[in-house]
Amino acid sequence: MRGNAVVQAGTGSQLYNSKIEKGAGYIYVPSALVDAYKADSKWNAYANQFRAIEDYPDICGGGA
Repeated sequence: MRGNAVVQAGTGSQLYNSKIEKGAGYIYVPSALVDAYKADSKWNAYANQFRAIEDYPDICGGGA
């Protein structure tokens, strides 16, 4: 999820039966948006699963 704004969650559950929904996966977003996602009413159920994508260079293409 790269961008400069919080992606609006849909009314259906695209995360249905996923690792994220089960609390076993992570959602990687730009570091500047981590707190905004955690505070968003449609995303806050996953607040503990947000990670700053910049902290994971292998994911964002900066790995060795």
